Amino acid sequence: MKLKKSPVKRTGYLSILCIFAIVAFVMLAVSPVQSSDQKSTDTRTIVDGVGKTVTIPKEVNSIVIIQGACQVPSLLSAMGVGDKVKQGLCVKPPMQLKVQPEYEKISNLTIVNGVANVEDLLKLNPDLVIGWTNLNNEQVIRDTGLPLVVEDLSTYDTTVTSIEMIADAVGAPEKGKKLLDSLDDAIKTVDEKVSGLSADQRKKVLLLSNSNPLTVLGADSYNREMIEKAGGICVTDNIPGYFVPINLETFLNLDPDIIMVSASSPQSYKNLMTNSTWDILRAKKDGQIHLIPNGLFYWDKPGAENNLFLLWEANLFYPDLISADMVKDETRKFYKEYFNYDLSDEDYDIIMQRNVK
Repeated sequence: MKLKKSPVKRTGYLSILCIFAIVAFVMLAVSPVQSSDQKSTDTRTIVDGVGKTVTIPKEVNSIVIIQGACQVPSLLSAMGVGDKVKQGLCVKPPMQLKVQPEYEKISNLTIVNGVANVEDLLKLNPDLVIGWTNLNNEQVIRDTGLPLVVEDLSTYDTTVTSIEMIADAVGAPEKGKKLLDSLDDAIKTVDEKVSGLSADQRKKVLLLSNSNPLTVLGADSYNREMIEKAGGICVTDNIPGYFVPINLETFLNLDPDIIMVSASSPQSYKNLMTNSTWDILRAKKDGQIHLIPNGLFYWDKPGAENNLFLLWEANLFYPDLISADMVKDETRKFYKEYFNYDLSDEDYDIIMQRNVK
């Protein structure tokens, strides 16, 4: 005699299966919401120097810098987060390595014709990538999902905005503000000293980027504004462009009182000082050709030491108003406050590039 299966038992099994199905459905429905919520708490958005909205991790622990944004390591050192740089040092000035010794082991991340190697960036997988406006494959990098922020250093105002942006991105907004406050203080100090000068009393200044080929900083450069903030008159203020190639005749006709040579071009300084071709220059006859200092980075490039560059310029133009001792004292204070580094006389000579003859 065969026993019939209990309908009650079958119903029980069906009930259990239904319960499992409902639970599974609820878990599937809820899980994506939880994941999205979790993601939103781990990331945030910022607007970079060229106006792009970028999603970055809430906490940035690894940073890669693309060639072009070469002054960024000095900024990060001043903001106390230099140890987060994993790759991307274009140059390694002696003072940068004294302040941030671990930078010795960090290599450059080069670009070719404005194009960065995306595969290398993906392998590094940093929390933050920082580039400059010279990037030609900016959008390609963004499309990979890499958190790229681009800085704009074309003018004084865009430089300030980019420094604020970088400070925010690396979680150091207060330190960024403090750094910019030090620049504001230097501007006010210099302005108080030079505001009474007449147009005839103001020095006519040229910043030379390279002597071969002849290249100057033009009217659209950050440096024109810094010369003016230091009380000088930029003789290229009617020559449009940033880095501007010029011919010898134009160079001679500019006839500045003072020629400043970019800190990144000591070979150009040597050329002007040792080659008799340049003896015709009034600035050379007057002993007014000067190589710009090189601290954690070249002082004539927008970086951490903008305030010191401004004071140095003002002393160069008007030594009776801003003393050399003041520049040295402020440099020592700055290095102690921002880098926790006690600057020696030897260090200061290195910054002033006094070994370049």
